[in-house]
Amino acid sequence: MTEYRDRLLNLVEKFDELLGTGGTFLALDEKESGRLRDLVGGARRRLDNLEEGVLAVGLIGGTGVGKSTIMNALAAETISSTSHRRPHTNEVLIYRHKETSLPASFEMTKLPWIEYLHEADDVRRIILCDLPDYDSIVEQHSETVTAFLETLDVLVWVLSPEKYADGQFYDFLERMPKDRRNYYFVLNKADIFFDGAEGSERNGNDLAIAMSVLRDHLAVAGITDPVVYHVSAAEYLGNKKPSYWNQIELLRREIFRERDIKELMGIKMLNIDAELGPVYGALEREVAAVARLCDVLAEWTEAADDEIRTAADNVERAAALWADALVKESSEEQNPVDILIGPGRVIELFAVRLHGRGGIDPRRSSKMRDKAVKDLRSVLKRHLALRRDRLYSELYRRLSLAGMPGEIERFLTFDECLSSFEDRVYGVLAAGGTARADELMPTFFRGVQRFVYGALFLIFLLVLPGGDNVSAFVDDPGVHQALTLGVAAVISLFSGRGLAAMASLVLIGFAIGWRFYGKYRNLIRSLEEKSSRAMQQATGEAAAEALKAQTRTTGEALAVMESKLSNLRNLLNDR
Repeated sequence: MTEYRDRLLNLVEKFDELLGTGGTFLALDEKESGRLRDLVGGARRRLDNLEEGVLAVGLIGGTGVGKSTIMNALAAETISSTSHRRPHTNEVLIYRHKETSLPASFEMTKLPWIEYLHEADDVRRIILCDLPDYDSIVEQHSETVTAFLETLDVLVWVLSPEKYADGQFYDFLERMPKDRRNYYFVLNKADIFFDGAEGSERNGNDLAIAMSVLRDHLAVAGITDPVVYHVSAAEYLGNKKPSYWNQIELLRREIFRERDIKELMGIKMLNIDAELGPVYGALEREVAAVARLCDVLAEWTEAADDEIRTAADNVERAAALWADALVKESSEEQNPVDILIGPGRVIELFAVRLHGRGGIDPRRSSKMRDKAVKDLRSVLKRHLALRRDRLYSELYRRLSLAGMPGEIERFLTFDECLSSFEDRVYGVLAAGGTARADELMPTFFRGVQRFVYGALFLIFLLVLPGGDNVSAFVDDPGVHQALTLGVAAVISLFSGRGLAAMASLVLIGFAIGWRFYGKYRNLIRSLEEKSSRAMQQATGEAAAEALKAQTRTTGEALAVMESKLSNLRNLLNDR
């Protein structure tokens, strides 16, 4: 018994924790979850008061079935009189011994009652409750009546030959949250089956037929092995010696037999367990809904790779519209023009002046980057929203949700993904061509130019003094021949031949410089294309990472839901 109680307490605590977290339920609306919280709270209170050694018995039936007469017959004296009337149809008449206290659970019910004290020692440890007629309870009071029934340990359902087939009775019976092992059914006024010819076979058959029909109706209502008594309370009260067919004494002995505290606790715990039935049913629906949710999240996560590639490609294509212009801006700001020397440098400076590339405004580049980042962010945001909305649509379709669960919505916001993407892309676009100077190999390029220009100048120096002077110096090198060679070069420099040689030097130098300038521009264009492709690729990778982050958060949501599903299943398995 202690083990049973501990298990119920453990279940109630877990139910209370689950329902009291304020989380969103997929299969429960706020009204239903509130009702279940109240039900679990009531079960907890009744478990805390299990050791009260009082049996609360409720008599319930339709109008005119003789509940008051049954009440007096059970007490073996008049404790319920015709003067005990309900001012309102939803009130309960409570009869208790003057030395017996009401259970604490009664004080917490919302249903009003009228209390009558008696001194019938036969029912000292029994509290008898005459409940409102089920066919007179107005609709708005049905929930409070049901809540009061939860405080009772045993229910005695009173019927009469006129009403034992009443469909309204069976509808009311099916809604009761009680363990049906604590139900007793009483067919009162059974004396109408007997016309005074005691032992009449025909009368006995009529009663047997009525009892058979009653049991059939109870079986349809889900009570397959009911405890049913046929009595005449009025006959018993009239002469205290019931007829052979009158089972009122059997009913009294069953209701009032001495029960130890262990049996009383067993009765109460069976009722509490039965009262938790709606909680079990609601949690089973919740388990099914959470399982479907996990399936949708898992399918969405598994299908993410193809969507990520497609979305990242679209962002990369959008980046291509900005990359060339941004790389060109970066090129004009950052490319080292001192990589060219001599005529090539002069040509570069002239080209800069000619094409207006000399006055780059950093603010213009910054504005262009801001616009590009905003545009790319917008493209990515559309894809993130599209993926989220597709998931929402599937969840609404598969689960028929009225609103998105907070646990899911919290994970599917993508503001952090966008912010991270924006920071990363801004860095990519701002970097532009910072690595370009090293890739141009300036030292090697300048070395080649120096060698070519030096060789050209050496040829000029050799041609300027004339071939005879150069040959003489080569044949007989010495100071005298060197001075002669130098004087001849100076004299030749200002001659027509010298001026022609100098002009040739300049022209050939600029021709070579043009070639070097062309090579330099080709290298720049090649690097700009490379930088543009790298910029597009880096932007696509940043978009893919943002989309993967969205998928990871969805995976986190899946993990949370799987944990919730496991807890719910464990909770139901503990029943």
